Amino acid sequence: MAKLIRKDWHLLARPVTLYIFLMDCFLFELAFWEEAAYISIITLVFVIQFVMLIASYEEKYNSHKLVGSLPATRRQVVLAKYVDGLVFALIGYLLALALALPTSLIRTGDLLQVSNFDLIGTMGAALLMLGVFYPIFYKFNKWFPAFMAAVLLEMAFFRFIPEVWLGSGDGWVFAVCFLLYGVSYYISLEFYQKKDL
Repeated sequence: MAKLIRKDWHLLARPVTLYIFLMDCFLFELAFWEEAAYISIITLVFVIQFVMLIASYEEKYNSHKLVGSLPATRRQVVLAKYVDGLVFALIGYLLALALALPTSLIRTGDLLQVSNFDLIGTMGAALLMLGVFYPIFYKFNKWFPAFMAAVLLEMAFFRFIPEVWLGSGDGWVFAVCFLLYGVSYYISLEFYQKKDL
């Protein structure tokens, strides 16, 4: 499974990934600035772009056929994607935080204040987004429908959910999202095991 995860990281090690990262930073910096919202939104953009880039490369080069011929079970292949998703969510959050810290110092002169809810809510939203992306990707083996579904979910998420979450405890938010992420894993596994490679 570690080699499958490493394969995904090698797919990201391309100049286009750095270019997209820098463009995102610049555009989000110009578009708006609210510290918590900025970190959450740019985290989700990083996460979906990481996953989308890998999925598009896999689709372009038909790597699912290569992966199907490896001595790895289909369960390991799907699990590697979901582990990647957790790592991408954490790295996306850390990148957004690293980007927001100097900006906060320049704009306000103060250090950035980040609450537990910001971290837990953002990680939960990222897991929810990936929990929609992966099953659709494994069902249709196309990245664009999965990308659109994940983006539409996140747009709805940021429109309707924060009012509910802000008045509640932090722990259950992440627990529900993590549980849904686990359910998504089993759905993806079911789709992938039925797929004829």
